[in-house]
Amino acid sequence: MKRVLLSTAAIALLSGMAYAADLPVLEAPAPAEIFVPTPVANWSGVYLGVHGGYGWGTAEIGAEFGNFFDDADVEGGIIGGQVGVNGQWNWFVLGAEADGSAVLTEDGDAGANWLASARLRAGVGLDRVLLYGTGGIGFAEFETESYNGDGDGVVGVGWVAGGGAEFMVTDNVTIGAEYLHYEFGDIGDPDNNFDVDVDVIRGRVNVKFGSLFGG
Repeated sequence: MKRVLLSTAAIALLSGMAYAADLPVLEAPAPAEIFVPTPVANWSGVYLGVHGGYGWGTAEIGAEFGNFFDDADVEGGIIGGQVGVNGQWNWFVLGAEADGSAVLTEDGDAGANWLASARLRAGVGLDRVLLYGTGGIGFAEFETESYNGDGDGVVGVGWVAGGGAEFMVTDNVTIGAEYLHYEFGDIGDPDNNFDVDVDVIRGRVNVKFGSLFGG
């Protein structure tokens, strides 16, 4: 009898073990992957370009400046060039740019001969579109017919800020539009000085070299 019971128990145990071996093994689900899209276009690299547009502003006379007793307008077309560099980290683009522009002034009494700036740029690269803000130091030379009686140019240093947008036509060519506001204060000597503000809207074309070198 004991032998029969032992045999029955052994058969039951072996059957249970065989059934358990056939059960599916439950595994812990793999952790979900976080998908971070990578921009297709790359704005990193060095670039050179040209620009053209229009500038306008006002020279506020702070004292009797030669023959001037009233404010004077400053306006005219601009043309020039720029050089800069960008670095891109995911969507964030940070760069620096220096530019210079000749000013075709329409007002002969208080004209700007040239404008220049050294600025930082920060923006968002939305694939082939770059939206950015910019700010830095502005430089300009203003010429007045009566300053010192000989029309010598007066150089002013101030600040400049603005923003713009660029579109990547190819991996190495970009086009864009930009607005800049310049502020120059106390240009001239303490007895004969004036404050000047200038607004500029200009179009840009750049050639980017970074991607040629794997950037």
